[in-house]
Amino acid sequence: MGAESPTVSVVMPAHNAEAFLAEAIESVLCQTFADLELIVVDDESTDSTASIVHAFADERICYLRTARRSGPGAARNVALHVARGAYVAFLDADDLAYPTRLATQLAFVQARPEIALVGAGYDDVDPSGSTIATFATPSGTASVRLKMLFDNVIATSLAFARRDALREVGPFDESLPVCEDYELWGRIACRYPIARLPAVLGAHREHPGSTYAAEGDAGAAAVRVRVVQNVLDLALGIQVSPGTALVLGSASSSSEYGLEDCREALAVLELLPRGLLESWADGAADRRALARVWIDKHATVVSREPQLKGRALRTVVRELARRPARGAWDSAVLISLLRLALVRREP
Repeated sequence: MGAESPTVSVVMPAHNAEAFLAEAIESVLCQTFADLELIVVDDESTDSTASIVHAFADERICYLRTARRSGPGAARNVALHVARGAYVAFLDADDLAYPTRLATQLAFVQARPEIALVGAGYDDVDPSGSTIATFATPSGTASVRLKMLFDNVIATSLAFARRDALREVGPFDESLPVCEDYELWGRIACRYPIARLPAVLGAHREHPGSTYAAEGDAGAAAVRVRVVQNVLDLALGIQVSPGTALVLGSASSSSEYGLEDCREALAVLELLPRGLLESWADGAADRRALARVWIDKHATVVSREPQLKGRALRTVVRELARRPARGAWDSAVLISLLRLALVRREP
């Protein structure tokens, strides 16, 4: 590899990734933005992962191998330790980066240097690469930051971050079997603005060996609850019960929460407008987007405990009524308010 530091370091953990690794590497090397290094961390593979990497005659590739099976978080930390770029892009060895991904995300972050982390839309593809679904999720800055308090809204293989911010908040938590990405993104969101672009810039591959395949089991759900608790503690300085974290977190079929957990969840949401959201918002559009996310989260809580609808509606209407001059109202906010008023218990 050359002596000059590249602008972007692409981090790719790989464990027994021979089925899709060559395609993932090729998707990085064929980017329209070429000033990059690709750091492939072979996490003690027993297949042909090493030979596939070495078959690419490209000096931008750095191959590392762990001494023992460590998991994706630890493998990414190995790469971050040697990364030389001012920016870091993440891509798993079974996923794909579309040709303009790095150029698009780099241009956005360079134009908005306060942004520490940015994601994008993506395609869900099957093992053959055929598209199953497309997630061109709404873009945003402050609203995405608020969502990150409760759920991971930036897919790892679409994450693009400033390396100085990653070093400041610390590495991936290697003790977590899943959700290690959400835990780190949450720590970043507590300190810095983050964003998500609407453009579809990559593909996540669904297959039985995927890291994501394990996230639906009970153990993974418990880890996710702990991560939500930790992020809320960092962001707000409050400790919530596991049930409250479950209520506020991503949708779940679990019923391991009670009325008091739902009440505590509403109390957490009532805390948010008192300074935190104002400090995150950058103009009227951001405030409206934040209001929509905030109201929709009330609706999530009420769907789990409908008897709290009156309290939620009073809180939301009171908050919106005191700030009309600040541009908090628009048709989308009113639709969110109507959705809250009509919400019923989840089946």
